[in-house]
Amino acid sequence: MTLHQKVKTTILIAHILAFTGLIFYFSWWGLALGLATWVVFNFGVSGGYHRLFSHKQFEASRPVQLIFLMAGTLAGIGSCISWVGQHRLHHANSDVEGKDPYYSHNGIVKSWVFGPWHVNTSPLVVRDLLRDPVQKFLHDNYFKIQIAYCIILFAINPILVFWMWAFPSAMTFTSLQAVGVFGHIVGNRIYHDVQDHSKNSHWLCILSFGESYQNTHHYDAKRLVLGPCDLIGHTINKFVAK
Repeated sequence: MTLHQKVKTTILIAHILAFTGLIFYFSWWGLALGLATWVVFNFGVSGGYHRLFSHKQFEASRPVQLIFLMAGTLAGIGSCISWVGQHRLHHANSDVEGKDPYYSHNGIVKSWVFGPWHVNTSPLVVRDLLRDPVQKFLHDNYFKIQIAYCIILFAINPILVFWMWAFPSAMTFTSLQAVGVFGHIVGNRIYHDVQDHSKNSHWLCILSFGESYQNTHHYDAKRLVLGPCDLIGHTINKFVAK
């Protein structure tokens, strides 16, 4: 089984356990704990994997980097090295069928369930991360860390496996897919010279913590997009320029 298949299997298991927990072991405190953990996981992926390590949109101290790394690693959607490699390929081949691992134009259901697609990633794409021994360790021991985390949760209270791993992991995947699939299908375009189908969507940002201004992001991937203020400012600048 390839690394990509193992990650997909982990995501599938998380979804099965999440639905099991919601149906048979639901509690309001569990749901609150699950949502709080999802926020941590999602910031690990959104702030860490994406903004910091993929695009270097901001600088962070080593302790902050490690916090982002651990939060993203526990989220169950792959190691930072594998995720960043895939994401950088997406930007290099956005909306190109067969080359874009986030290609979303094969039907929404198919793209959501089976995407991101497996695309071979050259080590050169993530050579900056491979020089970091912590990144390398977390990548090489990714599944061991997942298992160890679940064992610790189970030892404390078996129900925590649902609410502090499976449910927030499934929610993190949902957040990512909302951006990856719908972010290139619905919304509006500000930068029409961007050579893909990326779009900006306000409502998707609610689920993705502000990650759904895809058109703006694909225009300048290193720019730290902070939400509606960026779009308002751009509109004002266009009006003033006229």
